[in-house]
Amino acid sequence: MKYLSPLALLLFIGCAVTRPNFDQSNQVFIEKTIKAIDIGKTISSILPRGTYVALVSIELDSTIDYQLVAMIEDFMIQSLVHAGFKVLERDADLVKRLIEESHGKNYSLINLDPFYGDSTANVKVFGTNIRSVDYIISYRILECGLVYNKSLTSTSNMRREGLTRLFIRVQKKDGEIIYANNLDGKHKDEIPIDFVGMLSNYHYTFFPYEYPLQPELRAKPSLLVRTKTVSKVKFYFEPKLGVIFDEVGEWFGYGLNIGIAGENEFGYVDWSATEGNFGVLACYEQVFGDQFGAFVKAGIGYAEVEYEYGPFMRLYEWETAVGLCLEAGAGVYYELGDIVRMKLGYHHRFGLSHEKSGSGLIQFGFGFKL
Repeated sequence: MKYLSPLALLLFIGCAVTRPNFDQSNQVFIEKTIKAIDIGKTISSILPRGTYVALVSIELDSTIDYQLVAMIEDFMIQSLVHAGFKVLERDADLVKRLIEESHGKNYSLINLDPFYGDSTANVKVFGTNIRSVDYIISYRILECGLVYNKSLTSTSNMRREGLTRLFIRVQKKDGEIIYANNLDGKHKDEIPIDFVGMLSNYHYTFFPYEYPLQPELRAKPSLLVRTKTVSKVKFYFEPKLGVIFDEVGEWFGYGLNIGIAGENEFGYVDWSATEGNFGVLACYEQVFGDQFGAFVKAGIGYAEVEYEYGPFMRLYEWETAVGLCLEAGAGVYYELGDIVRMKLGYHHRFGLSHEKSGSGLIQFGFGFKL
């Protein structure tokens, strides 16, 4: 009988994982692209400061308060006010409230449903103290989103580029259009490549307003922030320790997986060894879950297993089973950020060319995606 001598162990200590903050989030990045339009600066070259203006959508005659539309309107109004224009309220909810407050010293309750319904029959005109504008500024959202590209200066970073495009018209109250053009807002920066996946699920939530006007709309416009991500393939290595079961008994073993890692799948060379047991296999692994989940694994390769035969003259002899083998495995994993990965699983090897070249393995791995 052979006995296993203690072998050198590979111990790895988890690395500190850097995470993005909210100022690096895609939401704040999109806000910066919208601010870059600076519509106030453009309108200042067309109209004198102090002009009474109103900002409205070209598409609908009712106010819609979807998150992207509301954010774009808010920043455009902010830009116009800072540029010195007198921006008058045209949000349908606030106009109704202003009308209710505009009749003398007493608050009035007014039914304005005919203004917001589908029918224009029997529409009544209400007198108000709300001033009419000198010019109407109308807009249409053409595009708003971001893309990722490879950095030109660093292999560890990704270049993030954002674009917001609006079509803007300025017209008099009699309908004459005096200005029409596309306005672009652009912003770009660089972030660590590991942040790309983290930022796709990193955000605070807009307050879920259900404004009174929303149920009255016949159809919701399709306004999507389109984000293009890149396929991330990383170098992967995973030292591992465990117990190997073969024809002779149970042995303490060690090994190493080296290969590549994608979003939900891995491909690597699996090397495992102990005294009298050795294997090298090409393996494919599929994971199910996000930070914590399960995995399944399959592989094919070469294995050597020493086993006893005899007795002959009361002595046991040793032979080595050598040949091809198949491996199947399953287990659980836990990820610490986008780099460090811990894994525990059971794997079984089935000998193809020699029945005794099979074995079972319980292994704990500590992997790194770089």
